[in-house]
Amino acid sequence: MLLGASTATVTHRASRFVEFMEDLMNRSGAPRRLRDVKVTEDSLALLARDAMKQERLLMNNPVDVREADALALYKKAF
Repeated sequence: MLLGASTATVTHRASRFVEFMEDLMNRSGAPRRLRDVKVTEDSLALLARDAMKQERLLMNNPVDVREADALALYKKAF
């Protein structure tokens, strides 16, 4: 929480940021899904497996990520 800010204020700011980013992505016309950049569904498991090799990035993540977690994220992004 921001110092002196209520939870409602922080939540509102976070929601506004998400809205801003969604609008920016929509206006940019950039691809939003993995399939839009020619990633195939059958390659998602390999991507998840390879993601687990990025130890430097994983150790800085505040949440432990397992291969199943990575695969679930890739499936959502597909």
